[in-house]
Amino acid sequence: MNYLVNNKGNRDHVGIYGEGAIFDLQPHQHGYVDLEQAKIGDSVFVINKKRMLEFKYEITAIKTSANGIVLFGNQVANPNIFYPLLIEDKNIQSPKIKNYMILRGFNAVAFN
Repeated sequence: MNYLVNNKGNRDHVGIYGEGAIFDLQPHQHGYVDLEQAKIGDSVFVINKKRMLEFKYEITAIKTSANGIVLFGNQVANPNIFYPLLIEDKNIQSPKIKNYMILRGFNAVAFN
């Protein structure tokens, strides 16, 4: 499975959780149910503060707690594309995506 996640806020996951941390989500946040299905080996595309998909990661570890999920991974590609191109190409669907753009509150979505 693939995941598109939003880090436009430039959250420092490595600084918070340690080496290899790429994304975290709390149970009340949009996309948590999708992210609960993540498995080691799945791919994660991260939207950065410039609204680009700068990195693609392969999940190497997943830590869960009452506070949520933290994904760890290794960078496997550098797509360096404007994120709506991936949404359009892969036909990614979410209530928080409209006209290939993420809406306020978008955090994560799974796609094939």
